[in-house]
Amino acid sequence: MDINETPDDEFDENPFEQLGDFFKVIGSSDFSGISKINPNENARRLAMSIAADGRPETNIDPVARMEYEQLARVAQLQVENKTGLLINRGHPLVIEPLNRSLWAERSISSLEPLLSQMTDSLQEGMPDPETLKENLPSEDFLGLPEGAMEAFAEIFAAIVPQISSITTGTMVGRLATRSLGSYDLPIPRNEDHLLVIDPNISDFGKDWSLPVDGLRLWVCLHESLHHALFGVAHVNEAISDLLKRHASSFQNDPSALEEQLNEMGISPDPESLLNIGENIDPQFILGAVRSADQEELLPHLEALVAVVIGYVDYFMDEIGTGLVPNYSMITEALRRRRVETSEADRFVEKVLGLNLTQDQVDRGASFVSGVIKWGGADDLFRLWEDKRCLPTPNEVENPRLWLARTELLDT
Repeated sequence: MDINETPDDEFDENPFEQLGDFFKVIGSSDFSGISKINPNENARRLAMSIAADGRPETNIDPVARMEYEQLARVAQLQVENKTGLLINRGHPLVIEPLNRSLWAERSISSLEPLLSQMTDSLQEGMPDPETLKENLPSEDFLGLPEGAMEAFAEIFAAIVPQISSITTGTMVGRLATRSLGSYDLPIPRNEDHLLVIDPNISDFGKDWSLPVDGLRLWVCLHESLHHALFGVAHVNEAISDLLKRHASSFQNDPSALEEQLNEMGISPDPESLLNIGENIDPQFILGAVRSADQEELLPHLEALVAVVIGYVDYFMDEIGTGLVPNYSMITEALRRRRVETSEADRFVEKVLGLNLTQDQVDRGASFVSGVIKWGGADDLFRLWEDKRCLPTPNEVENPRLWLARTELLDT
């Protein structure tokens, strides 16, 4: 594919269309028994099923594994020398290539705490089955078969205890179908190993006619820069705290149930009920609307994420130019991929409180270039020295304010 063309989006717009697969994966259409199944196991199995898309996956070629071992040493040396940040406290970096389903399985433990906190906050406001039945619109009004409302209430009651595993498994599974590594979403992951999805890297290289060796090195550098940055304790803590506070601040929208029931053709037979995921709106699955607390948090979270993006992009250019074969071509393709994502994958970003649009990328780049213009490249090293140096939203818009404030910290 030519670099100026955009690949067709192979994903659907509904990231929860696989909800019906959840029931199939656990091997039962007896909804009353769902809540008895281990939620973590549900999440793991659902994520792996979605990641593999029902197709058998092969293990990573041993030759590719050896190549990643070499690339890990190159990436660690380059990142530590250029940024002054230590990776893994100076211990050797391990970059492990995995297929999609194994990456999903390994990633569950890293993302589950954040996603489960989100779904726990949603469950607090969910109605119990009896309340749900009392508030359902009449079947006559909706034109649904007799018993459909009661059947839906029973399914809803069974799903509520498993909302966390459904959401976590679905999101992680979808991430595995598209991500190249652990830090496609720039959020801290407290792991010593970096996990990359080599089939996705290879497929992207083929789609865009990019050399796979250069592409692998690019991804390893990109992952290593994030890993080094999130290895700074106060940076990790600041972003993790904002993400957790955002995740725990969702609110339920009770009117969404009635709206969805009006739009969905529900019948009480099991086959129809298994297809709920194909028709239901993702916002309804989460039952969420943005709360006032989230509105207050988002400027701070988005500001820090923008700076992370701008910082990583700057050092990617500093390191990659002259080191990565066809660096400019690979960079253009991968940065376009970052902002030209499907609505389904953008939904995952929004749920987590991220905003990885072109405006956000430009905002981070403008801050970094402003620091260099009004101060110097060496001032970038000050960004992560102390938690007091983390820029505020206003300072991201005006880097001279950040330079002036942080200079006073040295006096």
